Amino acid sequence: MKRLLPGLLIAAVLGLFLVSCDKGGEVGDAGGPPPPPSAMPAGQIAADSGVSAYQPRQIKDPVDLKPIDPSIYWDHPSGRVYFSSAENRDAFSEDPDKYIKNLDPGVQQ
Repeated sequence: MKRLLPGLLIAAVLGLFLVSCDKGGEVGDAGGPPPPPSAMPAGQIAADSGVSAYQPRQIKDPVDLKPIDPSIYWDHPSGRVYFSSAENRDAFSEDPDKYIKNLDPGVQQ
C-alpha cells in the first residue's frame, strides 16, 4: 500500500496539470474546439464575413458596366462574377445569358 500511494499521488497531480493546460486557449476562447467555418452560399454578399475582400481582375459590372464591389458576387458555372450592387447581382442571376456577353472574355472571373 505504501508503494501505491506515491504513484497515485503523482498520477493525480499529472492529470490535474494536463487538464489545466488544455483550458488555456486564446483570449476569448471558450475552451472547446473552434466552431466550424460557416459556408456562405454562392451569390451572397460577403461583406460581413470578416474575411478581407479578394480583389478580382474583373473591374466592371456586367449589368450596368459600373466599377464592381468585390464583396458582391454570384457564382456562375463559368466562374465567379462580381457586381456593383445587390440589385445587379439579382438581375444577373435571373438571366445570366443576357449579361454574360458584357464580361471581358480575357478576364478570369
